Amino acid sequence: MNLKLARLRSLLEYADNQQKEISDEYSRYLDCDIPPSLQIKIKNYFENARSLLDYIASDICVAVLRLSNKHKCYFPINIRTQNEFQKFCKINFPNLETVDSAIYAALANTQPFNTNNLSSLRLLSTYTNKNKHRDLSQQKMVVETHAASRFKVIRFDDIGKEKLIKDLCDGYLIADETKVDEFLGSDYILNNIGNIIELNPASVRYISFKFDDSDQDVIATLINIQTAISDVLERFTEPLYERYTE
Repeated sequence: MNLKLARLRSLLEYADNQQKEISDEYSRYLDCDIPPSLQIKIKNYFENARSLLDYIASDICVAVLRLSNKHKCYFPINIRTQNEFQKFCKINFPNLETVDSAIYAALANTQPFNTNNLSSLRLLSTYTNKNKHRDLSQQKMVVETHAASRFKVIRFDDIGKEKLIKDLCDGYLIADETKVDEFLGSDYILNNIGNIIELNPASVRYISFKFDDSDQDVIATLINIQTAISDVLERFTEPLYERYTE
């Protein structure tokens, strides 16, 4: 396998393990006493995820455009118009459209004016900058209730793998196999993993952890970012790493 691609896939796997460990660790802090160590882990995850994108940008500059290693370039995130994208590329990837139109198109196709599938990259950019230059992102625990009454019980490892079939259920309950949570770790829930159960909506209490400044769910944000950076790497595997780098 291409050595650069192998290293990037190792970084992607490392970041994936980080976000899973972070998500799992939240179950220890149901008293809402979130330690700074967990915030530091999140900061480090954001930095690794962002680095993967900027490594791709650097490889384009060096391997495709033959620019100096000292040329500063950044992976474009959340550029809203084609005109803004062209201006960005003139600075970061000069003459790329002429040198390799396929890679230029791949970059363009990661932007909001072409797709909504990578919108979580905007959050990655925001939180990377905030955590690096201002402060660690603060989180809060939120207790919510839901009107839905039919839930499929799943394991934590199944997050992101399940497809919600709205005709059959209204949402998911993630079983707490550590039994820390009194309800999600109850025998009733654990014995129904994989099944759809009916609950009195008034009795369902859902605990989530959210970023203070954006109200975004922390675990969902990390999962969505991980999915997005994995998607981006795959988009550049053939046009960049299988053609230019060793």
